[in-house]
Amino acid sequence: MAIFSTSCFQFLLLLWMIVQSSGQVDGGWTDWGTWSKCSAGCGGGTQTRTRTCTNPAPANYGADCVGEATETKNCNEQGCPGWIAVKRSVYIDYDLEKTPLYIKTYTDSVVGNDVQVIVWFYNGLEKIEQVGAVYIYLSSPPQYLLRHCMSFLARANFPTALPSHETEKIWKITLTRTSGIRLVIRCNDVDVLNVILSDSTCSDDNWSTRWSKEVEKIQFNSYDTASDFFFSHRPLSAGITVRAF
Repeated sequence: MAIFSTSCFQFLLLLWMIVQSSGQVDGGWTDWGTWSKCSAGCGGGTQTRTRTCTNPAPANYGADCVGEATETKNCNEQGCPGWIAVKRSVYIDYDLEKTPLYIKTYTDSVVGNDVQVIVWFYNGLEKIEQVGAVYIYLSSPPQYLLRHCMSFLARANFPTALPSHETEKIWKITLTRTSGIRLVIRCNDVDVLNVILSDSTCSDDNWSTRWSKEVEKIQFNSYDTASDFFFSHRPLSAGITVRAF
């Protein structure tokens, strides 16, 4: 009797397993969901997206899905807007007529220390041509020079006094063409030079040929001993890209 009962149980168990196996369903992944918002607006962040093992869900001893339910990728890896350390003798993509150039100097940049800011302006993406340059001499008295406008040796005193005893200085260089080619240099919110380039203000015979070109790049000269940072108003990948000279 016991043998019969055992055999009956085994038969019923086998029958149950056959019935169940006939309805076995292996799990399947759904499509990936949308990527989450980047965790950072610039400077490097991450995004994630998920999927579920419900297309279909495993049933009746079916296999689970193989793989990961979550995927992650990097995003917004471009540099953030802000102060960028100056690298000398490199081209920097920069539209000066749309975005004034801000330069920060603080290493011995007191008037009389004879350090200098030298930034060149260039035109062209493939064939690069000089437009002009701004030289700022923190001598006593402070002087400036506009290359391809003034003679190379014709340094001139700033018409307006600089904040002489402030070590940290923020310079703003603006170039506009709404009423002539106007160049403005500001130091710590004081306009120290505001000049319209013309035959009367420029002694270089070719000044108009040079300065009439659009400024598309800048370069801090290797003899620049004062510039520490320049300000980027946009992420680097959006138009301000440092390239080796």
